[in-house]
Amino acid sequence: MDMVYKDDREPLLKTLLETFTSQSRSTCEFRVGKSDEPDPKRPWKKWVMKTIEPDKRNNRLRGFFATLVDITSIKLAAEYQKELKEQAIENERRQESFIDITSHEMRNPLSAVLQSAESILADMVHFQKSGGKLDVEAIIDSARTILLCVNHQTRIIEDILTVSKLDAMLLTVVPVEVQMTDLLSKSLKMFEDELKRKGIKCSLTQSASYGDLKVDWVYADPSRVTQLLVNLTTNAIKFTALVERERYIRVSMEAATEPPGSTPQRAFLPIEEEDTIEDVTANPDWGNGEVLYIVVSVEDNGLGIKKEWQDQLFQRFKQAPKTHVTYGGSGLGLFICKKLCHVQGGNIAVYSEEGKGSTFTFYIKTTRAEAPIPTAPARTQSWPEKVAEEAQKLADTATPPESDQGSIKQAARAGLSTVTPVPESEEETDDKKVVLVVEDNLINQRVLQQQLSKEGFKVLVSNNGKESYDMILNSQWVKKAETPNAVHVDIVLMDMEMPIMDGTAATRLIRALEADGKTTGHVPILGISANARPEQQAQMVEAGMDASIAKPFRIPDLINRFDSLIEESKRKSSWACLCFDDDGGGGNGRGGGGGGGGGGGGGGGGWLMPREIEKGNGIGERLGIR
Repeated sequence: MDMVYKDDREPLLKTLLETFTSQSRSTCEFRVGKSDEPDPKRPWKKWVMKTIEPDKRNNRLRGFFATLVDITSIKLAAEYQKELKEQAIENERRQESFIDITSHEMRNPLSAVLQSAESILADMVHFQKSGGKLDVEAIIDSARTILLCVNHQTRIIEDILTVSKLDAMLLTVVPVEVQMTDLLSKSLKMFEDELKRKGIKCSLTQSASYGDLKVDWVYADPSRVTQLLVNLTTNAIKFTALVERERYIRVSMEAATEPPGSTPQRAFLPIEEEDTIEDVTANPDWGNGEVLYIVVSVEDNGLGIKKEWQDQLFQRFKQAPKTHVTYGGSGLGLFICKKLCHVQGGNIAVYSEEGKGSTFTFYIKTTRAEAPIPTAPARTQSWPEKVAEEAQKLADTATPPESDQGSIKQAARAGLSTVTPVPESEEETDDKKVVLVVEDNLINQRVLQQQLSKEGFKVLVSNNGKESYDMILNSQWVKKAETPNAVHVDIVLMDMEMPIMDGTAATRLIRALEADGKTTGHVPILGISANARPEQQAQMVEAGMDASIAKPFRIPDLINRFDSLIEESKRKSSWACLCFDDDGGGGNGRGGGGGGGGGGGGGGGGWLMPREIEKGNGIGERLGIR
């Protein structure tokens, strides 16, 4: 029995006891022996099947026959099939999540692009037909918005293409002579305007090892190195811009003749079975120079990352929870960084403390090279590169002032309301419909403000669901003893995914107010989301939104929805008003001070919903409903 694996001993003893008691045939499977290799998943050595047959003669038990069969290969095959199935299910779940995130990230800017293009077209057509003054500033602003959004979409597409090449093993590394310091300096220069706008100091330094080894020209692939640095710097900017202290990003370089080892502050990723570290320098294109390892660290003092999230950062389609909702991204950037390091003979590490910042370190394998002889002029920029550079230059003017962004983000994190009304002209009148736009994306906020204002709406803006709920509490929709300063809202345009409180949670709170009889009527809520799958759209309606519309959407379609929902809200509100009985007769117990159950009682009255009107109780006849 000592040879039997400890977890199988009790079931085996129970089977043997039942067999001896019943004197019948039995079969059981169990594990035996101790594995030759230390493996926590498989500490046993063999799977065996034991069959016990009673030996009876003349109805008299003479003994038992027992046989053992080695079934290890069958069990291992079954376990392998189970693992494959679980892996396939998990990959399918991750891929579906990735598609949702990618769709969200592509549709969000696409909505702004569509509306900005329509704005430009409308202005030009109006000018062509009737002449007058052309609003050049508005057209320029719309064009800049389009450039910014296209640049964002280009990054997402590049991530997807890179992953596709990695999967198909088509990603190549092309070595050329390059000066690493110059390459990294030029790569960081593209962030110059964004860093200045967001108040982040950025520096590039070399360690003593770089000078000691006299590193100058090396063979490396500049496009892959740039892609690594851009991905890590983009993340650093994204999370450093949100802190309220002095902000900095420090890029440092080291050099070594051996692969750098891991330390507690710089633990490189373990090499998994599916990972392969390429020996790129074995190719003749890398020359015969000395092998050098270039180490680059990107340190920031941003938000930092929780320890439990760090292990999944470099997995495909993985991000820290809800990162794409608050900060954007596809969940592929760091996975791509890991793979780009591997195909260049290197690896990557992360060290982070929540609230203090993060340091990402990567190294690649290179060889010494001679300085190239200049034989051709510098190549011209490709069109996509020009667009990306122009978009970066225009970002400063196309984005709201940093002081405004800072106050919005600071208030959003604190859960305070920063509802922003669009400035009114002298010609505006009180009969304009008021739209409360609940949207956390600043570009989409600004575009919707401009487009809806042009169509004759007054626009209020909230940055998350909590702000919108607070706004409704302070509006004409909620009953109060005194409402001299109540904000007027005709309809709510509610985004689904937002920080602090999402759109579905805010909608449920508003509908709860209505169910408790605390509102003057039915608040019309139109849901918007870059999540376009039918089940995702249905979630918004199930939460209590009157309808939903997927991004991108056209402003005329949006206005048509507004009109129908506002009219429907008026009908629902008028029904509710007609069905409120001050005497309590016919009340159903909702609201008031004692509806008295199903139709009696006294004091306070109660709300009667439309479906209850149809049931009768005398109220239907009073309203002319048969």
